Amino acid sequence: MDRKLISSLLGISEKSFYRWKESRAIFKLLEKYFTDEDIEEFFRTGKIKRFEEFEDLKTLYTIAIKEYFCFSEKLPKEELKLFLEILYKLDLNIDDAKLMTLILKSDEKIEIKVNLLQKFSSTENKTLFFYGIKYLLKNKFKDYYNIVNKTNLLILHMQLYIEIFLNQKYMTYEEFFKKKFEYIKTKEDVYYFDDFNINDEWIYTQYIHYCLYSLIFKEEFEKEESLKKGKLLDGNNSNILKEETI
Repeated sequence: MDRKLISSLLGISEKSFYRWKESRAIFKLLEKYFTDEDIEEFFRTGKIKRFEEFEDLKTLYTIAIKEYFCFSEKLPKEELKLFLEILYKLDLNIDDAKLMTLILKSDEKIEIKVNLLQKFSSTENKTLFFYGIKYLLKNKFKDYYNIVNKTNLLILHMQLYIEIFLNQKYMTYEEFFKKKFEYIKTKEDVYYFDDFNINDEWIYTQYIHYCLYSLIFKEEFEKEESLKKGKLLDGNNSNILKEETI
């Protein structure tokens, strides 16, 4: 990279350039991710256009994901399952015609197919809709799960993803609740035991994290748990982690 540009950017003299370059990681970062043209553009306009476009792209992703969310929240379980099964078959090759064809050819009841087609047809911006779906397929719907604010929809979608895309079994919420309930009964001085019920948001959160998220995002989950375990052990609380996962 141009010595004069970097010196001006960092506020150092050209004579100090090579001495700084040997000991400062900022030079490696600039050389790897920026060009002379980027620096010149920043001096000229106060911004770098290609990074501004990246922010626009993130905004577009967010809008597209919300488009899918508005669609998915209208679907009962049977329709959502059929839709995800078709997504699994088509993957990134999905488009309007292929989606509608597979819906019609499916073995589901006619009313399920008709209702799904009607809801799909009412989607306002299909280009944006498919754009969002293709993006979500690449990241296992993670960004979608981050914005879903309805617990039942979040759980259902994750369960169906595990069943259809991963072909794995999962513990149901009722099974998890029963295990948690039996565990808490063995604890002493549990002041909230009388308030413990199947609609407890804390239990929902535990279930989503340990029974669903752990399967879909296995590597991330294991890394998080490893870090958590390390912190607990450092604090001499090695039993807490085991208790939380029950």
